[in-house]
Amino acid sequence: MKVVSPFSWDIVVTGDKTLEFYDNGTLTHKKEIPEATKLYSVAYDPVHDRVLFCDHIDPNVSISSYDLTTKQIQHLLTKETDGFNRSTVDFDPVTQLLFLREGYTITSFSLNPEASKKARDGIRIVQLPMPHFCEDIAVDSYGGYIYWITDNEIERIRFDGSGRELLIRENVLFRLSLAIDLDAQKIYWIEDKEVLTPKTVQTADLRGQNRTTFYTIPDFSFPSSLAVTKDYIYWQDYERVGTWQLPKDPSNLVPRKLEGISSEICWACQRVATKYTLRELN
Repeated sequence: MKVVSPFSWDIVVTGDKTLEFYDNGTLTHKKEIPEATKLYSVAYDPVHDRVLFCDHIDPNVSISSYDLTTKQIQHLLTKETDGFNRSTVDFDPVTQLLFLREGYTITSFSLNPEASKKARDGIRIVQLPMPHFCEDIAVDSYGGYIYWITDNEIERIRFDGSGRELLIRENVLFRLSLAIDLDAQKIYWIEDKEVLTPKTVQTADLRGQNRTTFYTIPDFSFPSSLAVTKDYIYWQDYERVGTWQLPKDPSNLVPRKLEGISSEICWACQRVATKYTLRELN
């Protein structure tokens, strides 16, 4: 029987060389990764109670895991980059598939040791045309889809590369991040329609319908790395430096900056991932 992690947490945030775990805004555990160059992304695996993180060591991207029970780091895979150093990862615990976003491509890797060599080495499932740069990805474990976002579109495709669907097409200045709320069966994303207008948190159902503006983010913000739990929405802000928490209750849309979050400034690092259980996934 697997021992439960000795510290509590609800979100994990990456610094340049750290994984920082917070419970209701309070730091409960901090793991230094001294051999890291720059941690650009993070995801959670509830099956093995481990955090997966992405590190760039030019010219490669390296994926490793941090076991929350044993406190051990394990290297999982290394991939030569496509020339982009802002890769992000997400993970499906049901199929044990890790998804890696690099610029215009999305590749899946099986972390199941019994999978075929091709699946372990990586299968490219999406190749986007220029100039529609893929800004972020999000996994729908319940439906078996990987979603992605560009300035022009939000799309999804099944894990095996079939059933590609265009959900939203609208050319905007920026779409900065994407998250899926499996409990409410919704997608959330950050959008910037044009210069000198406030950025907003948009939401729609998993087919891109019933779209609404959930929240307008104050001026002089540069939000990114959206993450969603049952009760809150989180994002990183590179102008108002830190991690922000917004209640999903429409009657209480007042964000707060979480206490003690690292103030390191780094473009496209400081990513946020949330903790969840398999019961919540089901």
